[in-house]
Parts: sequence; C-alpha cells; structure tokens
Amino acid sequence: MKRGLVILLLLLACAACGAYRFPGGHPEGTGTVTGSVTVTPCSPVEPAPNQGIAPCKSRPPAGLEIDFSSNGTVTSTKTDANGRYTITLPAGTYKVGFPGIMRIISGPAAVTVKENQTLSIDYVLDSGIRTAQ
Repeated sequence: MKRGLVILLLLLACAACGAYRFPGGHPEGTGTVTGSVTVTPCSPVEPAPNQGIAPCKSRPPAGLEIDFSSNGTVTSTKTDANGRYTITLPAGTYKVGFPGIMRIISGPAAVTVKENQTLSIDYVLDSGIRTAQ
C-alpha cells in the first residue's frame, strides 16, 4: 500500500511539472512577434540624383501601426521611436498589414505564431512616395 501511494505521488508530481508555467513567460496558448521596421523613401519628396543631393536613407518609423489579422479579427501594435515593435498573439497564422503603406519590400506577408515561441521579424516597407519629375 505504501509503495503504491509513493508511485501515485510521483506520477502526480511529474504531471504537475509539465503544467507549470514560469512567471514572466508567455500567457497560455500565445507567442510573441518582435522586430524592427524601416521605411523608404523617407521624405515627402526625395531629391533627384542629378541635383547633387544624396537621396534620403531608410529610416525607422515611430508610431507606425502594424495589423495582424486572422479569421476576421485584427490585433494591432505600433512601432516605438526606434522602429521596434513587440506583440503577443494567440497561436495561429496571421496576415500582416501596414495601413497607409504601399507594399512590403522585405519581410513575410503572413506569420505563423506557435505557443511559447518568439519570432523575430524585420520589415522594410515602401511608403509609395516618389521623386517629383
């Protein structure tokens, strides 16, 4: 009887270990997407190369909205002053969008978030602004 009780307690202890979540970790069933964003061109009118002025370089956008949509639900975050973002999402596949941005030059248009996973994804975006000709 005593041996059976010890085995039962060991089994319960092992089962409880798998269910434990460390403080500060991902909430159950979620993962995190983090990264940086740069936008090019970076000014209302980019100078023409023959004007002797170097075109502006890509820059990180502060406060740019990033939408993650799945099954009709949109969850958004914004970039910080350095163009960095972080968002925690339920596990699943999400279409990534940037309202007001013409297109994604570099970075995936969709991401798959897995439980307890952190994805690091950087984006380069085309603002759609062009040189006046």
